[in-house]
Amino acid sequence: MRHLTVRWHVMSLSVLNEGRDLSAEYRERMDIARGPVRVLIAAQQRHGDDVLLPLYTALGMRFHLEHAPIERATVEAALADCALPADLAEAMTSTDYDTLLQASHEDGIQRVGLEVGTPIISVNGASFFGPVVTPMPKGEAAARLWDGVVLVTTSGPQNRAVSTWFTPSSMARRRTARAVARSRGGPDTRGPGSCMAQ
Repeated sequence: MRHLTVRWHVMSLSVLNEGRDLSAEYRERMDIARGPVRVLIAAQQRHGDDVLLPLYTALGMRFHLEHAPIERATVEAALADCALPADLAEAMTSTDYDTLLQASHEDGIQRVGLEVGTPIISVNGASFFGPVVTPMPKGEAAARLWDGVVLVTTSGPQNRAVSTWFTPSSMARRRTARAVARSRGGPDTRGPGSCMAQ
């Protein structure tokens, strides 16, 4: 279909929500959610960038599809799926990788600004939020979607990709939605961590 080189970067909803006015319940959720993201960074540091996608997928399957609790046993099972050592789960409660986590997260946010979620995609020097597509395209349909992404990033100034996919009006709508979500306990509820593709 298409020959691509994809580099994954870790983002964190816990880091994104630092310093925001959150309910005590939501703040606790964010603190717990930081654990698996720390494990992603630890695994990347010890075993290289290639472990990010399979480990993120294994964690996501358990948390989002199987609704498994965000706890060490769940993380260890995901690590086992990826043939990674179980002791990486110790990073869940360690601050040793927080500086690297912050740097990886900031790399994505600095490309597009604070009023975004995930995914953030960078291609041909342009970065933007999305596209988020449901249902997920597969095969040639996915390849054609990628062709459209490339077309957007090569059809004008670099920031055109940002304005095309994430317009000021959509940013305003998103800010309103986040304000409503904050009034109910927290601005983001999509999961424990996210990845940025480049």
